[in-house]
Amino acid sequence: MGWILGCESEALVMALERKEFKCLVCNQPEKRCTCIKYCALCQTDYRVRLTEDGQYYCADCREACDYKTQDQV
Repeated sequence: MGWILGCESEALVMALERKEFKCLVCNQPEKRCTCIKYCALCQTDYRVRLTEDGQYYCADCREACDYKTQDQV
């Protein structure tokens, strides 16, 4: 029985890893988002990417806060 629970939890983890990140404002994935993109922390528009929380962050803020982009998960 423990083995079955293990498989279920592994499947859940795999499903979460494949979850598509969506913009908090327009609810679209990064490729289809047409919002004005800027870092939610420092307000720069340089090298911003969408992260799991639905907001955009620049590379420096992502690194400092350990935020991951879709392709890093």
